[in-house]
Amino acid sequence: MGLRELSNYLKVFMANQLSQDLGRILEEKFPKDIVEKFRQRMVDDKLTKQENPQSHFCVYFAACDFDSKQVFMGHHIKSGLWLF
Repeated sequence: MGLRELSNYLKVFMANQLSQDLGRILEEKFPKDIVEKFRQRMVDDKLTKQENPQSHFCVYFAACDFDSKQVFMGHHIKSGLWLF
C-alpha cells in the first residue's frame, strides 16, 4: 500500500470512527427527536457555509482554565457574537 492509499484509508477510517462516536454521544445526551433531526441534516448534505450560508456546521470549543476559573472570550467579527 502506497502513501496516498494509506492516507485515504486513514481518512475513511477516522471519519467512520468519528461518526460512530458522535452517534453514541448524541444518543446518550439528547432526546430521540433531536438526534433524528441532526442525522437527517447530515444526510441532506450542504453542510458548509459556502454551500448553505443560512444553515451550516462549524467547529467550536470553549477555552478555559479550571485552576484559575477563567474562560477565554472572543468576538466573532462576522457573526457579531461574543463567544466563550
